[in-house]
Formats: sequence, structure tokens, C-alpha cells
Amino acid sequence: MSRKRVKHKKKIKENLQILIGKVDMAADGYGFFIPDDPKEKDVFIPKNKLNGASHKDKVKVTIEYFRGKKEARVVEILERGYSKIVGRVEKSRFFAYVIPFVKRFGFDIYIPKKYSEDLKDDDVVICEITKYQEKSKNPEGKIIKILGNLNDKGIENEIVIEKYEIRREFPKSVKKNLSRDSFELFKNPGKRTDFRDLFTVTIDGETARDFDDAISIHRLENGYKLFIHIADVSHFVRPDSRLDKEAYRRGTSIYFPEFAIPMLPEELSNDLCSLRPGEDRLTITAEIDYDEKGNRVNANFYQSVIKSDYRLTYNYVN
Repeated sequence: MSRKRVKHKKKIKENLQILIGKVDMAADGYGFFIPDDPKEKDVFIPKNKLNGASHKDKVKVTIEYFRGKKEARVVEILERGYSKIVGRVEKSRFFAYVIPFVKRFGFDIYIPKKYSEDLKDDDVVICEITKYQEKSKNPEGKIIKILGNLNDKGIENEIVIEKYEIRREFPKSVKKNLSRDSFELFKNPGKRTDFRDLFTVTIDGETARDFDDAISIHRLENGYKLFIHIADVSHFVRPDSRLDKEAYRRGTSIYFPEFAIPMLPEELSNDLCSLRPGEDRLTITAEIDYDEKGNRVNANFYQSVIKSDYRLTYNYVN
């Protein structure tokens, strides 16, 4: 090869764009590179350029061109996206595999005999990855917890909780003094408009456990007056507090058929912020006037206190 050609190849290599970001795998085995830099666009990664990377891995890539189209090549894995996986067991005589429920992970995990002797087919397990995939070898792991069997009642709930790393318990730093602090805040509501004399009801599903909104309505001479009362969560959850940050991390309450994992501790979600009948509760109220045709003509908003009269359900109310 001539010096001129070698120099040209070296120049191309030096000019390769290097980016850092995460891998977003497809179930078919290829992936997309999601750059950390928001100014950069996502780039396709073919199977032969993943170089052992998998879903959610943080990687360094070079940007290349194949037949005129942009592609990313993984040149270094900086941080693994998964250290453990939930999956089901397929057992053989001398070893086992864990088949991940996260399909985009892309690999079955080999479990050596010393970690697989007590396993059965279709056991649902949490597997710690001890050695990641390389070339033609599958990743290797060990079992850290057996959640049950695929045929067990309610196992789907356990799979979802582990698959999406849903935290059931609140950290001690959040729960510490929560009841005392919340009760103190409840006793000191600040200046509020008193709507406890209004006839007020909540309307929710038959199995609802928390009631975060209520209504009152009156017929006027030329229309209607509607009051919408929303539990004043902001009175108890102060900005940038540990409770606020934990609620932000959770994002929402998660409802399963038999139970719920709340966004806020039960002292709030099922008590002080639940508009239960016959109990004083702190709310934000929208007072809205409508004409006889249902057009809104006026609205006012209040920090308020209410006392719900009845807990109604969708099946009961026409």
C-alpha cells in the first residue's frame, strides 16, 4: 500500500465523529444510538457494529457511513444498562438459561450448574449478571431471588414490579417524621375559604381507595354554579423536599388488579389527601358559573376546606 493511501486512511480515521450516549435496542437485534448531546440525532446501529452492547448501555461510538447512510459503531461500553434481569428459567441437566422478560436485552443468560441445581422450568427469577456477552458467548449470571413459578397466581404483578424496578417501600428519609409533619401542616392550613356547609360528594369506582376530587352543584336562576374541589397535595408536599423528589421519581401511582403502589405515602394518599366523607379536608376549589346552555360565564379559584357528605360510585350515580 502506498504512503499516500495510508496517509489518506489515517486522515479519515482521525476525522471520525465520536459521540457518547445510550443504546436503544430493537427486538430484532439491531439498535439505535441515542446521543447525550440533544443537538445530535439518533443513529442506526446494525447488529455487526454493536460489539457486545445491549439495551440501555452507555457507550462511546464512532459515526460511519455505509452506502451513503449514517451508522454508529460501538467502540467502548462505558456503563452497563442492566446489572440484573427478571426472567423465566429453562433448565437442562447440567446448566440453565434465564430468558429475560425484557425482550430488548437481546440475550438469554447462561446459568452454570453450581447456580442452577435448585431451579425448575418456568421458575420466575431475578438474575444477577456476572459476565457480559462477548463475541458468540452469551452473558453469564447467578440467581439472587426466585419470585415464584410462571403458573403461580399473581406472578404477573411480581414480574411487572421487578421488570420496571418499581419501588414498593418509601425510603426511611421520606417516612421519617412524615406523620408528625403532615399532621402539623394539617393543623396549620393558612387562610382558606370555608366550603364545609356545601353539599359535596365524591364519585369514584367501586374499588377506589383514595378520593382526590369532589363536586358541589347548585341550580341558579339562569344557570348553574359548579364547585370542583381537588385535594391540596401541595400543602403537604413542599418543593424540593425529600418527599417531593421521591414523588417526582415515581411519577404516578401504579394500580394493579389487587393493590396499588402509591406515588405518595399512605398517610397522605389514603388519609390527609383523601376526601373521605364526614372529615375536614384541605382543597383547591374552582367555582364556575354556567348559563342554561352550559356555557362558562365566570370562574374563581380558592384555597379551601371542605367536608364531603357522601362517597358515591359510578355504578350508583346515573
